[in-house]
Amino acid sequence: MVGAHGHCTHLFTRVFYVTAVDENGQEFTTSPGPGFSAEVIFVRPGGKRSLLKSQWFDLGDGSFMCLFFFNEIPDKLIIKVSYRGHPVADSPYTLSGTTMEACDCPHASMDDFEYNYGCDVSDPANQIEADLAPFAGGISKELIDETMKMLDRNESCYVHYVIRNGRIFGQGHGPMQGFKSMMDDMLLSLASKTPLPDVEFVLNLGDWPLAFHASAHGEKMRPYPVFSWCSSTNHSDIVLPTYKMTTATIFGKNMEQIQVVDGKAGKFADWQSKRGVAFFRGRPSNQARVDAMLMSKERPDLVDARITKNQFNYFPNEEARREHRAFEAKYGKKAELQPIDTFFRNKYLLNIDGTVAAYRLATTLAGTSTLFKQESDYYEHFYNALEPWVHYVPVERNLSDLFDRVEYAQQHDDEMQAIARAGREFTRKHLRMPDIYCYHLRALRKYSRLLTFTPQVPPGMEEIVSDKARKQCPCPTFPGKPRWWSSDLVLGTGVAGALVAAMATVYARRKQGGAKGGRRRTHAQGRGKKQKTPKRK
Repeated sequence: MVGAHGHCTHLFTRVFYVTAVDENGQEFTTSPGPGFSAEVIFVRPGGKRSLLKSQWFDLGDGSFMCLFFFNEIPDKLIIKVSYRGHPVADSPYTLSGTTMEACDCPHASMDDFEYNYGCDVSDPANQIEADLAPFAGGISKELIDETMKMLDRNESCYVHYVIRNGRIFGQGHGPMQGFKSMMDDMLLSLASKTPLPDVEFVLNLGDWPLAFHASAHGEKMRPYPVFSWCSSTNHSDIVLPTYKMTTATIFGKNMEQIQVVDGKAGKFADWQSKRGVAFFRGRPSNQARVDAMLMSKERPDLVDARITKNQFNYFPNEEARREHRAFEAKYGKKAELQPIDTFFRNKYLLNIDGTVAAYRLATTLAGTSTLFKQESDYYEHFYNALEPWVHYVPVERNLSDLFDRVEYAQQHDDEMQAIARAGREFTRKHLRMPDIYCYHLRALRKYSRLLTFTPQVPPGMEEIVSDKARKQCPCPTFPGKPRWWSSDLVLGTGVAGALVAAMATVYARRKQGGAKGGRRRTHAQGRGKKQKTPKRK
């Protein structure tokens, strides 16, 4: 994997893109059809070669993507890209100095890591700054202790973390600690890639944000510094990427991983073959989801919404079974579970809150359908950067305008396709695997600058160590950041980390070869253009 500034990153999943162009150098905006292929050759020290298992995806927009994995340190990788058996551009490409997720190979400094991983564009909406603004006056040890007492009074489940001299310590509080391992894994993985700041913080393990701010209840109340996987307009929680994004990033092959969804959605890229309905599948964990089922029964030509399982799954007694039968009689029988990539057979995907923000939004945004997003107080770390009528179609919280929105969409195919493309491109720019690491480091780093004390490890706090020992690998020498580069400087480098062997996107040309840095798009695709907001009916 190549970083935003052309330097190797070490992740479990590696990816590169290929963009097809015609004789005049114009990029295709739809699939050019079969013919392109790629293979990745693993070269061991001594010269022995083997073909790596890889996944090759036609993304349906004129570009292709290759995912591959390896569990040993190569002497080098050779990537061959072909069109109908003939090498394209400067193929084959040789990539050396790479390592793997299991290796303990941190950069020399946090600045070097942020530069090489393209962290300057990983937070497009400055959500970190917004979340930390209430603590501009500083975060004292007393405030953290007070925060923990507040959480204990409310019987919340959380983890108290201390990172000191690169070592990670944590103590769980509350009965439900299952999600703690996910943050442990992220911190350990991050520590293998970069130095970490000395820091003390609290992580909420529940779905709901925990730190109410004064505007929520009208009282004067100091904000509490609590990290959470989502927040709301009534809370002051500091948001991190969800545990789903985190585990998919660290461990690779998972349908929560943006690149995998992006790749598999390509086979449903043909817009005219999609159904023109707003599609939803999920649990009945929110009244609006149940209402969508009734709307589906009323107008099946506009909405296809079904519940996939009962909220509690089990029916231990006759009364519970009777209630379930009554539910199905009113709202319809539950639907079978299906892979999320098959959702993209529909033009419009309906995103409705569950108990909090629906953590599937990023994966549905990464596909080839237009996102219809319910208005909500809840948000994840990237919502602030999404624009209505650019990246998604807004829908009232009670779904009262859903029929009108779908009818409008059915009459404005070009606009809906442009919104779908913009949403997909957003995930490629800001929700890649390196971005998830970047966001965690930048949040911890900026938070640590607000501490008014030097973190110390409390007596008896457990050190977090990996179940699998990190390998002592021959680590590459990562290039240092330029002297002019600052971790607080937004460079605007376009698609950060546009990944391809030899640090370039491969352009397939019939008459001329060459490689160009960055993954560029034609203006005809309408990406990044703000759409006019239609009048509400």
